[in-house]
Amino acid sequence: IYFINLQGNNQVRFAVPYFDVADPRFPDFAVPIAVRGSITFNLTDYKQFIKLNRLADFSLENFSAQIKDVVVKFTKRIVANCPIENNIPVVQIERRVDEVSDLIKARLTSVFEEDFGVNLKRFDISAIEIDKESENYYQFTRLTKEQQMRRAEIDTEQYERVSKLSAESQFIQAHAINQQADVLKTAAQSMGQMG
Repeated sequence: IYFINLQGNNQVRFAVPYFDVADPRFPDFAVPIAVRGSITFNLTDYKQFIKLNRLADFSLENFSAQIKDVVVKFTKRIVANCPIENNIPVVQIERRVDEVSDLIKARLTSVFEEDFGVNLKRFDISAIEIDKESENYYQFTRLTKEQQMRRAEIDTEQYERVSKLSAESQFIQAHAINQQADVLKTAAQSMGQMG
């Protein structure tokens, strides 16, 4: 006889230690990121749960550890690919916690049902942390600053080029009007000499 609580929620905290995440602008250059959070699950279909889990040697601690391993694996995979797949600069990923949480929850919901027989109620990332003390982070910020400076130089060059072309265009139009005036003046003088 098994007593299964269908009313209770179980919460498991998880942490993914630093792993490399690439920026969409520099896909070959990675920055270390760590993720922390929690999941909340409950049991809604006890028949499916019993079918998927051997209850003879069942313990909530072992079950939670299995779930945590899956959560860490999926979280790491999705966060590592998130900047490139969703065009999120890696330095802004900390600000996109809700968006990243939703992406992970969408993938994990079916895994929890199909593999464990439980309902994933909540998936909450409490922090996405960039290792700002790492050498890769320093190199990355230097690269992005250089890229921004180069973009500013290009923007300035393009502005100057457009201004110059605009001035030349106006000069050409003024020159064309002057040429037309000279032609008309010459024509008027010629007609005056004829008459």
